[in-house]
Amino acid sequence: MYSCDRDGLCSKKTSVNPGYYLVGSPSVVTAKPYLSYAKLLKCTNTLLNICELIDTGTDPVTANDNYIDAASSDNIITCPGTTSCYSSAHGASATEPKYYIDGENKLNIITCNGSGCTLSPGSQLQGHAYISGTDLSKKTMIKYNGSSAFVTEVITEEKYYIDGSNPKYLITCTVSGGCFSGTPSIPSGSTIRIEDDALADDGQKITCSEEGCISAKSKNNKIIK
Repeated sequence: MYSCDRDGLCSKKTSVNPGYYLVGSPSVVTAKPYLSYAKLLKCTNTLLNICELIDTGTDPVTANDNYIDAASSDNIITCPGTTSCYSSAHGASATEPKYYIDGENKLNIITCNGSGCTLSPGSQLQGHAYISGTDLSKKTMIKYNGSSAFVTEVITEEKYYIDGSNPKYLITCTVSGGCFSGTPSIPSGSTIRIEDDALADDGQKITCSEEGCISAKSKNNKIIK
């Protein structure tokens, strides 16, 4: 396999990184800073001879799927349609990681930070969610659908979630400002903070203390002192 950059400079590769590669003849996308590809190469380890070619023309992917870009730790592969994919910078850092639903297994979450992207099972615990890295306005959440996969949801009102990557963090979402994760503010003299669980429809509440946040049944929705 040969790896080529935008300037046409190519080099031969005898080994690969686990993840996905864009392969084939690229197409220019009008007014976009990236090239589009119709094929993906899926590699599960460093051996090139056991990589699997995915031709989106004959084996369409799911629109808006994301994959780890094995060619660049700074990038994420996005397939906006069922027959084309591109790679772009994910822009994540050690202090501001980004999260994506894995295109191959919808029960896995891709986590990107300053050192690259990794894959792991997402948290299916009640109240847990992730801020989607696909939305620069941070108004899209990743949540478990309760049965078989993680899905995205655009917020339309103020909501609260437990951060699936760290249950000590509370995600606060507003329509105007988007979603942000951080240590919950607990007023002086209080021991816990209780908010509505955005992912529950049966009266469950998110309760946060110094030990972290959980979702459980509660009779009120206020700071308890």
